[in-house]
Amino acid sequence: MDKKEKLENLKISLEDNIKEFLENSDELKNFLKFCKENFRKYSIKNRLLIYSQNRSATFIAGFKKWKELGYIVKKGEKARLIFAPILDEEKEIKKFIFVSVFDDTQVIATENAIPLPEIDTNFMKTKNCKYNINSLFKITKELVEEKTGKSIIFYSNNSREEGMTDGKNIYIKKKEKISMLGTLIHEYIHYIRHFQEKKLSKNEEEIEAELGAMIFGSIFNLDISKKYGYLYFYKKGVNLRESFENVLEDIEKLTERVNNKINLKAI
Repeated sequence: MDKKEKLENLKISLEDNIKEFLENSDELKNFLKFCKENFRKYSIKNRLLIYSQNRSATFIAGFKKWKELGYIVKKGEKARLIFAPILDEEKEIKKFIFVSVFDDTQVIATENAIPLPEIDTNFMKTKNCKYNINSLFKITKELVEEKTGKSIIFYSNNSREEGMTDGKNIYIKKKEKISMLGTLIHEYIHYIRHFQEKKLSKNEEEIEAELGAMIFGSIFNLDISKKYGYLYFYKKGVNLRESFENVLEDIEKLTERVNNKINLKAI
């Protein structure tokens, strides 16, 4: 298999993984768990690449780096591929290329091996816990207001719209807290991403906003099963992988702040 064919297969693998995330909430949780526990300093694209090639990986390095650390790459192991930047004379990123790496399942430690960094599993301690939805909504609302610099405006009427934003304020229809939480995240993504110079299509904007709500819900073990129909309605002409990558980092930042501030106790 030549490099061009290998890269094409890798691209297909990425697309298949994104499709699986969107069709299977457990698979989405597995990927988010993988991202939290491993490779937190890597880009979203590289984490997707690593996950698509080996979901058990916790550490990667090039052949020479492994040797420096006191490890030997097992005979017959095939390299994984990730993106690496090429810098110009001013140390600015010129372009990205694929480079070969090996993960920790592909090497053998020698007697001089340096212990690998321990994995941070703190985020997943509440994986199977129930949350106080009122507190979760309150804290998330406060953090969104802090980020946007605007208070959330609540309204009550017979409108079919659950929420909206004009780029200046976020409006949420008064309902039960768990419903408002999903709407809040949806409109938050619209607010921070869809009032910039770069214009997206209506379908792209709606897919990004709803993916944001789904990722948030998956992290906090909320039921996201009803959101797949919304994705199906707007998915025409949308690159789901690109949309997923676009919002994942924004939601990761928000959920990390929620976790740092939240004072919810497992029941």
